[in-house]
Amino acid sequence: MGTGGIYHTIQQGETTSSLAQKYGLFWETIWDHPENEQLRNLRKNHNVLFPGDKIFIPAVRIREESVITD
Repeated sequence: MGTGGIYHTIQQGETTSSLAQKYGLFWETIWDHPENEQLRNLRKNHNVLFPGDKIFIPAVRIREESVITD
């Protein structure tokens, strides 16, 4: 994935939860993304998607933390 993310076309049997697992994200990160507002208005349940629906998958963000080592 690039820095922005991708649009994914839903296939039979896919859910937001299965996509989250596939792409290494929480389902809420995908579902609550502003690019998915129209889909949220169309499908009230995040796990009830239909083949052909398009959902935005944001890019995984790497978080760096500093730690003290000996």
